[in-house]
Amino acid sequence: MFFYNVASSLAFIFVSIFIIRESATFPQSEGPGADAAYWPSFLGWLILALSAALLAQTLFKRVQARRRAEESGSAFVPEPGPFDFKSRGMMFVYGLCAIFLVFSLLLHYVNFNVASVVLIPSCMRLLGERRLWMIAAVTAGVPLLVWVIFAKILGIMMP
Repeated sequence: MFFYNVASSLAFIFVSIFIIRESATFPQSEGPGADAAYWPSFLGWLILALSAALLAQTLFKRVQARRRAEESGSAFVPEPGPFDFKSRGMMFVYGLCAIFLVFSLLLHYVNFNVASVVLIPSCMRLLGERRLWMIAAVTAGVPLLVWVIFAKILGIMMP
């Protein structure tokens, strides 16, 4: 798990920095309430903190394992080598990363509703949903619900 944890925590640290930087460019709202950058920025900082904690915990456990091996007089045996980049699970991860990359680009250049209409059905298909009526209902309902809650009820500008 050492290699997986270090790789994923570093990847999420870079993603969180990107989220924080991008959310700083969101428009500021007029009047009371949080602006459009509040929650993306908050989530970016949360991802950064949790990723840093995972990295610190992983490195600390590796140091502890080395110390225990030295104290017991046995040789330190690291975990098996890195994972298979061509496995089915990794292809799934690559697919999710590609979907989120397209979502991020659409969110930046178009708007939230268009980006969501691409993200939601893509993720649903990748995660195994095959009922087209369910994919269509969720794809139409989620952006509409988000727009009603944030734009109409809370008065927050959508990105």
